[in-house]
Amino acid sequence: MLSIINSAEELNRKLQLRSKSSLLENALIEEIVSSVKLNGDKAIRTFTERFDNISLGEFCVSDNLIVKSTKSISQELNFSIKRAIENIQKFHTKQLPSGFRIDQMDGTQARFEWRSIDRVGLYIPGGRYPLFSTLLMNVIPAQVAGVKEIAICSPPCKSNTVDDTILAVCSMLGISEIYSIGGAQAIAALAYGTDSIPAVDKITGPGNNFVTLAKKLVSSDVDIDMLAGPTELVVFADDTAFPEKIALDLIAQAEHDDEAWPVLISLDEKIVLETNTYIHNALKELPIDNTARTALTKSGFAYVGKSLEECISIINRISPEHLSLQVRDPEKLIKSVKAAAIFLGNETPPAWGDYWSGANHTLPTGGRARVRGPLSVYDFLVSYSVVHTPFNTLLESEENVIRLAETEGLLAHAQSIKKRVKND
Repeated sequence: MLSIINSAEELNRKLQLRSKSSLLENALIEEIVSSVKLNGDKAIRTFTERFDNISLGEFCVSDNLIVKSTKSISQELNFSIKRAIENIQKFHTKQLPSGFRIDQMDGTQARFEWRSIDRVGLYIPGGRYPLFSTLLMNVIPAQVAGVKEIAICSPPCKSNTVDDTILAVCSMLGISEIYSIGGAQAIAALAYGTDSIPAVDKITGPGNNFVTLAKKLVSSDVDIDMLAGPTELVVFADDTAFPEKIALDLIAQAEHDDEAWPVLISLDEKIVLETNTYIHNALKELPIDNTARTALTKSGFAYVGKSLEECISIINRISPEHLSLQVRDPEKLIKSVKAAAIFLGNETPPAWGDYWSGANHTLPTGGRARVRGPLSVYDFLVSYSVVHTPFNTLLESEENVIRLAETEGLLAHAQSIKKRVKND
């Protein structure tokens, strides 16, 4: 199950593996993106048949199919999704910023304002699971921000179109522009546009390594949210933790992807050993496939620390997507650790954040939580400044501003100010 490591050298090897992508993968992504950029819809069909073994007709899902999909979910699921929507809307509405105006001492007026992005493309993973929760986490902050055009790309399933549950949730959210394409070809289509798919201003949403590499490649031409690769969970546990709960949390994260990163850090070796026992037993009992087992064995590990300071240092070096603090007083550690989402105490399952808390679960991975946080309303907003200089202000401060411009050698800057004062 989890390999147990306790040396810096072993930890370094694990961390290095997390950030590697093969030259073969990079070359393939470059081929896909350049081909879609050049050949548009034809290239999308070629790559979808090549990778998904599906021959696509129209990419855009019809309105009739979207309406029909709403019958595929039960009343109970419909109720649960609506409650989740309310929670997510409430959390993200609180994020909406307000602008401000500053009047400087000489009367210069400077304002800070916000506007929404016009058009965004949201990538929603399909594959093994229809992640409609990711749809909620990307669409709702965009809608709260006021984005007018939202396009969805999601891989086709066996029915040659987007999963029914994802379509039903799109209907609940009022989204009608949905394309049944996935992978790097979807990212390229959103970035550069094709005859069937208008280009967007920004792309958000997580995906597999191919999707992440494609987002990285197109990011010089279109804005992206973040590079969100395989999911990560670090559990930091002390002697008050419950190994069975830790085991289930790690398995839950591992079932996403065989490249997932389930990690346990503890000062207590007994906790680590007991957690491994529970993982072994749970994997025999839970009706899940080999994905979780592969991730736990391949990428997962447990680190037995020598001190609290060392454990915190390792957590911050990892800067994980998810951090579960299953310790005696988790509140005390919040300001000391770096993670995109922090879950407090033994009774807070990270899975709660995937669906119900309202906080966004689209999060940076690969250590990028050091420099950015979860997807939010701010990802769909653009800030800008507004400046007004009344004439009396020009007269009062012209010498100061001209002196600054001339010192930098920007004489036209200085002249543009002199001209206004002299003419008036």
